[in-house]
Amino acid sequence: KIEYNGGNRKPSVQVSANKVAGALPMTVQLSSKGTNDADGDALKYDWKITKAGVLKQSSTKENPLITLTAGGVYKATLTVTDPSGAKNSKAVEITAGNAVPEVKFAFTKGNSSFYFPGNTIAYAVSVADKEDGSLANKRILPAAVSVSINYLSEGYDMTVVAQKQNSFDASAQYEVAKGLIKKSDCNACHMVDGKSLGPSFTAVALKYKGSNTAQTALVKKIANGGSGVWGDAMMPAHSSMPASELNSIVKYILSLSDKKQVQKSLPVTGSYTTNVQPGAPNKGSFIFRAAYQDKGSALVPRQTGEQVLVLRNPTVLVNNTDRNSQVDFNGDRSVATAKADGSYLMLSNIDLTDIKKIQLISAEKGTKGTVEVRLGSVDGTLIGKTSVAENADGITDLTVTSGKRDVYFVFTKPGIKLKELTMLTK
Repeated sequence: KIEYNGGNRKPSVQVSANKVAGALPMTVQLSSKGTNDADGDALKYDWKITKAGVLKQSSTKENPLITLTAGGVYKATLTVTDPSGAKNSKAVEITAGNAVPEVKFAFTKGNSSFYFPGNTIAYAVSVADKEDGSLANKRILPAAVSVSINYLSEGYDMTVVAQKQNSFDASAQYEVAKGLIKKSDCNACHMVDGKSLGPSFTAVALKYKGSNTAQTALVKKIANGGSGVWGDAMMPAHSSMPASELNSIVKYILSLSDKKQVQKSLPVTGSYTTNVQPGAPNKGSFIFRAAYQDKGSALVPRQTGEQVLVLRNPTVLVNNTDRNSQVDFNGDRSVATAKADGSYLMLSNIDLTDIKKIQLISAEKGTKGTVEVRLGSVDGTLIGKTSVAENADGITDLTVTSGKRDVYFVFTKPGIKLKELTMLTK
């Protein structure tokens, strides 16, 4: 839809917060950065912080600092008005009273930047949550943590990644629910399949399949108890069980109506061999992810913390280097040509662990010359060098094979052409 606006234009609004979830008391820096008026008019700022529609705080500063002392979900809305009365608004949602879990995925053996087919890496996941505890103190169970590893071809879509990871998250959440069922009295009357004193969990799931109200109804039923739906047997009330645990159990039970297999989460500590399946594109990446969804409360929703690490293919196309200077690329950016002595390509903060050599893949019509491998800068420590020429690749041993460093590939004369940089472990 196109509308004619004669003369004055309404302002454009942008809002953000330095954090959108946290423990109490929660101090938040609100920002109006990016807000502007196309006519150059001075703007008036009006922030309203509401909770369930009730005003809690207000400010006329451009970037106010606020402190939230009560748990709940807040909305910080900024309205800006120009001298002619034209106004515009935008809001950001803030959850106070529940800190985002801190999840760390660490490699304890192997290279943390590149994968090498057939090599085994070791990993360890740590989780700490201000309200729930941690893996270390055993208040968070390993089964509650979702760990996944996926191989994805070059140019992968993160939407596809997220869909795969959702299955692992569900697996972790269902393991928590199974643990809650085991420690309660549920198993005395119910089995997953097969009738006991009460109906099987699968039968319950099938009965309520497709119902939009099943989650709420079953939570209420378990909390209050009752009889008559499946026979005369009385189900005792579970009024002391927290709502978060009841919801977790019911989600698991309802999931049993879907026969599609949920992918099982990997252990929080383990090892993994980075093998690419036959026929799969060999220029992809391995995506390592760990996530934990906390318990939340009646006042605040659950928060999910995660960390994603990527192990890239050991062959890096020149177009995928992190920085360059005085370098020309051809039309499809598959070839880099040095314009001067001191031209360079750079890989940022790469792990040199186990990388013994680097092979430089040359291109047609390139000038013969030397490429130096340096740490930290174009004139940093020299750790390798090799000569390349037209269709004559170069290989250099490295004198440093550990640590994370910025690595520069410095051309010593113009006209040198490269297509790829390949990390080698032997």
